[in-house]
Amino acid sequence: MSHHFQKAGIFSREITEKTVQKWRMVQFAAILPLLLSVVLLIRFKGSILGTIVFFLILIVGILLPQIYRDLIQSHLILREEIQAMKGKEAPKDS
Repeated sequence: MSHHFQKAGIFSREITEKTVQKWRMVQFAAILPLLLSVVLLIRFKGSILGTIVFFLILIVGILLPQIYRDLIQSHLILREEIQAMKGKEAPKDS
């Protein structure tokens, strides 16, 4: 059943620390457009279009990558815990 879930969504490829770093870099790259939109908001005295652009960049560039990064980190931690539990299982005497 776990194979079914891994074929869909963000878990379609192997999840590693490199994936976490990728989402961190997406967030970092979104900071510059976010700051630019803030400057434009100040320059044009809070236009509606500027506000929409600001929140779109905030949601797509900062919040969604954070959610994905947290999800991937929890997946990695769970996988490590499961491996540790499997390693601690004592062989049963027959």
